[in-house]
Amino acid sequence: CSVEKLTQQCKNIDAWTDSNGEGCESYTEDPEMLCSISQVWQQGNVSASDACCVCGGGETLTPGPTSSPTISTAPSQEVSAVPSQEPSAVPTTCQGSPRECACSVEK
Repeated sequence: CSVEKLTQQCKNIDAWTDSNGEGCESYTEDPEMLCSISQVWQQGNVSASDACCVCGGGETLTPGPTSSPTISTAPSQEVSAVPSQEPSAVPTTCQGSPRECACSVEK
């Protein structure tokens, strides 16, 4: 079983508005243009680039793990630092030189 990857979510800074009284929602209309000039309308020392997710700011939230494990049938891509508690159901053998060891299942 594998641990579910944690995904990051973003939350706009609550109640932030620019010097025109516009909140982060208004920056979603044309984020490429509006975010690039957001310093012009910053409120205090905080611009949309700092406060709004759409502009690369906001608060990054990382949710906790799920309440139950996520089961995967795919093998791990990384080598375990600790041996498995449960051995493979079928023994394996390696054939060839150590450099070119090709493992196959015993029959």
